[in-house]
Amino acid sequence: MMSNANNTQIIEHQRSLSQLIQLERMPHAFIVTGVTGTGKLALSRWLISVLACEQCVMGSKVSQLPNEHHDILYPCGQCKSCQLLSGQAHPDHLIVDHIGNNIGVDQIRKLTSFFEKTALLGKRQTAIIESAEKMTESAANALLKTLEEPNAYSHIILLTTEIERLIPTIISRCRHIALRATKQTLKGNANGDTATTFAGFASEENSVDAVQYNEFTTLFYQFIAEPSSRSKILTFMQAQPLSLSWCELAIVDLMRFNNNWLNVSPDTVIEEQALARLRQLTQDDIWQLHTLISACKKQILTLTQANKDFQIEKLLSEFRCFLIEVYEKNR
Repeated sequence: MMSNANNTQIIEHQRSLSQLIQLERMPHAFIVTGVTGTGKLALSRWLISVLACEQCVMGSKVSQLPNEHHDILYPCGQCKSCQLLSGQAHPDHLIVDHIGNNIGVDQIRKLTSFFEKTALLGKRQTAIIESAEKMTESAANALLKTLEEPNAYSHIILLTTEIERLIPTIISRCRHIALRATKQTLKGNANGDTATTFAGFASEENSVDAVQYNEFTTLFYQFIAEPSSRSKILTFMQAQPLSLSWCELAIVDLMRFNNNWLNVSPDTVIEEQALARLRQLTQDDIWQLHTLISACKKQILTLTQANKDFQIEKLLSEFRCFLIEVYEKNR
C-alpha cells in the first residue's frame, strides 16, 4: 500500500485501472502527469507490478488493508515475475530515462525493438518512459510509430511534469492520468532539496531553459508582489511555451519560501520590498494561485479551440484581482 500525499486520488486511479485489467480492456499507452511529489512513479510501478504478477489478488484478501483498498488489485509478491521485478531484473519490463538532458532516438529504437520480441515470462511486456518531455523530436517521432502499431499485450507509461512539451499526436494516442497537486504535495516538495535558491532553476544543468526560467521568475514574483502591472510578465508568458509549467514551479518555491524552507540567494534580483510583500501571502493564498494555474492549463489542454494567449491573459487578470484583494486586507 502506498503512503502518498495524494493517496485518495491514487486509490481512485488504482480502483479504475484494476477494473480495466479484470475486464481485459487495458489501454496500450498512458501518460501520467503531475508536479513532483504527486505519485506518478509510485502509481506506475503499482500498475506494472500488477500487470506482471502471475497471481495478483484483490485487496480484500490482503490482511491489514483498509476497506478502500478492497477492490484494488495487488501483486502477490511471491511469484517469479514479482521477484524479478522487485530485483529490477524482469526481462519483459524496460525503463527509459534521459541520458544527460535528453531522451534520444536510439533509446526509443531500443524500446521499439524490445516490443517486437515475444515476452519471455507470461504474456505482457511493459515499459516506463520517465521525464518523457525530454524526448528529442526524432525520439518522439520514433515513439509515435510504436504507439500507432501496438500489440495486444504491450503497455507503455509516459511520466511527465510538462505534458505540453509532448507532441499532440503522442498525447492523442495515450490515456491521460492527471495527478493533482495538494497543499501537502507542495510542502513535501521542499524535503530533500539542496542548492535550490529562491527564483532559481531546480536543476544542475546550465541550460538556456535555466537562464530563461530565472528571467521568468524575476518577472513573475515582481508581478505577484505588485499585481497592478502585468505587461512584462504577460509578454514573456505568451512568448514562452513552458510558461504555465514554470508558474507551477515558481508557486512551489513560493510555498517553500513562506515556510522558511528556502533561503534567498544573496545574488537574487528580487527587490527586498517585493520579498516583504510576498511574505504577506498565506499558504491558502498561494494554494489559490496554484488552483488558478491548474484551471488555466486544463482549459488549454481540453478545449480544442482554446486560445492560449487569451487564457494566459485571463489567468493574470484573475491573479491581479485576487492579489489586490489579499493585499488590501493585509493593510
